[in-house]
Amino acid sequence: MVPISYNIRNLMERKGTTLMTAVGIGLTVAVLVVSVALAEGWKSVFAASGDPSHALVPRKGTDAELTSQVSRNVFEMVRAFPQVKQNSNGDPEISAEGLSVVYVVLNNGQYGILKAFAEFQRTPGVPGLDLPRLDIPQIARGFGADARRVTSPDDALPAFQSAFDLAIARQMPVLVDVTVSPEIGDLFGGPVG
Repeated sequence: MVPISYNIRNLMERKGTTLMTAVGIGLTVAVLVVSVALAEGWKSVFAASGDPSHALVPRKGTDAELTSQVSRNVFEMVRAFPQVKQNSNGDPEISAEGLSVVYVVLNNGQYGILKAFAEFQRTPGVPGLDLPRLDIPQIARGFGADARRVTSPDDALPAFQSAFDLAIARQMPVLVDVTVSPEIGDLFGGPVG
């Protein structure tokens, strides 16, 4: 039988491999936790309703309640369906539930973590990691969210206040794109090997 001290010494000698194995296992567990949480969230939504006449209508292709945005026009169209139950006054029993969400993106114009990992693995200059013209607020607008960009510390507080005010008032997602320095420090220690 191999002594445990040999195993521990082996882990210390292969720090990069050990770290990447731990990160891989951690990410796998994180994906599993998120998937189970999503499934449990859907279950709790349906269990709380407890009535077969209740329905949740998400947007086509969505994988979570948070990313399911249905426009006012679509809501009005669904509201007019004859299958929607009506109350004693003849009004449809339907409601549009909105979420007030503010997404914050720290934008350094690149895949900084991947660049740092490439440096760590002694493979600098990997193509496709610079994203100088990626317009994240415009992408958010394309998905129906409001968006704003913060380029200086003085703009941060007003941008966040207006983002939260808008998200609450209109029950819609708002993205705040915060421009940060592209400089990346030594994230993993020295290079492997």
